[in-house]
Amino acid sequence: MIAPLLQAIRDELRLGLRPLNVDPDSVQVTKDEKVSADLGQVALSIYSIDVSPAAEGGNAVLAREYSVAIGVTTRARFVPVDRRGENLYTDIGNDSIISVDEVLERVIRMIHGQPKIVQKANKLGEVMGLVYSEPLYLSRSISNPEEKGPDHFNIPDNGEGDVTYNEQDLEALYQEVVFQGAKCFQPALDFESTLD
Repeated sequence: MIAPLLQAIRDELRLGLRPLNVDPDSVQVTKDEKVSADLGQVALSIYSIDVSPAAEGGNAVLAREYSVAIGVTTRARFVPVDRRGENLYTDIGNDSIISVDEVLERVIRMIHGQPKIVQKANKLGEVMGLVYSEPLYLSRSISNPEEKGPDHFNIPDNGEGDVTYNEQDLEALYQEVVFQGAKCFQPALDFESTLD
């Protein structure tokens, strides 16, 4: 069960990114890298990318190791004259813009090797009998931000027709980091008895 771990990461990022004026509602657990279309200048997607046995053998089903991706999306419409995406990528000389680079660096510092994430996940998972060990460590990242179009956003179909976009415009920059190493142990599985 990865839900308590993802929720612990979400709560930590919501709190830690407030000094950058990142709206707490823009930090969400998602199924993939896509974010909601109605979020602010910066949105973060937190999602599971791998669940594997922590060890081979009979207890493999009880112990798992998780890999988690955190994606940062910076919307271009908040910087409409930035055709090259320079201000979206870096905040050099501009205090009013939240850049992908700045947010990503802060995310790495807040998650990499931090035992408080595991401690919070243990509190959340206690009800389900889950025990997490080992903090998350930075595994890899997309080194250069990817340019994203409108298909990067989860846009609900409201039946009013398609929104038109200028294909020359950049909708967003996206960059992600992957953390791994958090192990989860479930001491007892609930199996239904096959005997009456």
